[in-house]
Amino acid sequence: MISGRELGSLIATHSAAPGQVAGSKPTPPTSASNAPDGVALSSESANVGRWLSALRGLPDVRSNRVQTVANRVASGQTPHSTEVARQMMSRVVGDRLAANG
Repeated sequence: MISGRELGSLIATHSAAPGQVAGSKPTPPTSASNAPDGVALSSESANVGRWLSALRGLPDVRSNRVQTVANRVASGQTPHSTEVARQMMSRVVGDRLAANG
């Protein structure tokens, strides 16, 4: 038979918080300073916020570009595959240069 004291000890052993020794009193967390936590943002953060707001205001589709392509297709002026390939490669090279800038 298990005594009440043994049962209490068993419960205390298995209910200890991670990193705490069973039966010991929890210690309050310590900090290097008593100053309140805070965040200081650079002046550049305001610029980033403005850029993000401007980007969110842009449409997902550039209607003028879509209309230009639609007009070219309707008139039979579809680009040749070499022209499409040249434009794609130009974009890839431009993006790589910008990324490595």
